[in-house]
Amino acid sequence: MAQTYTQRTERLIRLWQKRLSLRDWTIEVQVCTEVDADDSWGEATWYPDSREATIRISRGLGPWQHEATVVHELLHLMLQGHMDYEGYDIHEERAINTLASVLTAAYRGRARE
Repeated sequence: MAQTYTQRTERLIRLWQKRLSLRDWTIEVQVCTEVDADDSWGEATWYPDSREATIRISRGLGPWQHEATVVHELLHLMLQGHMDYEGYDIHEERAINTLASVLTAAYRGRARE
């Protein structure tokens, strides 16, 4: 039986949660038709003291974008104590985008282009 988009998203979250050593986090997954007004593919809200987070992923992303977006949002959790999250920072977002793309490509066995 084929997995739904939500099931694939949850499977990717659990897989990458393990790969990034984030298994101690409780993560709620939400699949949305629209994440926010700035055409973002994903969004994470986290509470480090309780190790809880909600990750929202846009519905309908292609397989590569889908996985890279999941990794991107999980990287926010992983790096939350090391980056300044007082507001949107394009440099931090670009760094996380690059890390997510490289990690996704490495696990898929192909080089980042």
